[in-house]
Amino acid sequence: DYERGFIKVIGPVRDEPLDISKINEDSKLTDVDLAINRWYMRELARNLGLKISDLHVGKGSGESLIMRAHRLVAQREARAALAAAKKQSRKITDDEMLRVLRSWAFARNPNRQNVLPDGQDWVWSDTLGLIRDRIGDIHITAASKTYPEVVNIMNRYLLDRLPGEVREFKWTSLNVNCNYAAKLHRDGNNFGPSFIKAFGEFSGGALNYWPEDDKKV
Repeated sequence: DYERGFIKVIGPVRDEPLDISKINEDSKLTDVDLAINRWYMRELARNLGLKISDLHVGKGSGESLIMRAHRLVAQREARAALAAAKKQSRKITDDEMLRVLRSWAFARNPNRQNVLPDGQDWVWSDTLGLIRDRIGDIHITAASKTYPEVVNIMNRYLLDRLPGEVREFKWTSLNVNCNYAAKLHRDGNNFGPSFIKAFGEFSGGALNYWPEDDKKV
């Protein structure tokens, strides 16, 4: 109604909808913020077929309520696809994998400095499985424990497609990226080979690698 000119606003207007789950001080919230948030959460849950309580229970500390909602949908899609594949004794399809990825809410990740495109401060990127933190400890990422079927469907997809010569290929982590072209970089913390797959509609997206890397660049 505001955009159509039916409502006149006196005072500042926010550039984007406020996600109050990311506000540390309630004093910064107005009555309008709270009213709109209650309405938005009801509508979001209804449109995605979720319970409002599900948006709060089990939400990770780094997740917004909106991220939580979409990740719950991804979890639901993954669970259904895994059950269907098991019942029909078949592989997970590309379409099923793509539905899960399109439902998933990616985090803004400012820590992947080696891949950041020029002029960007962050990329859409999540790590599932094991990760090594800043002090060197290795642990399972929170999202992996909260959305296990999302991790399972990715692992199942990969296992179904390993070439015969690398059937014993093992991995500990899944790095999932969305909508960015990584700049030229060299992975520094990988142990052994990697398995890479792209999903969705895009132009370009070619992967270049140098098996005889002399590390002069």
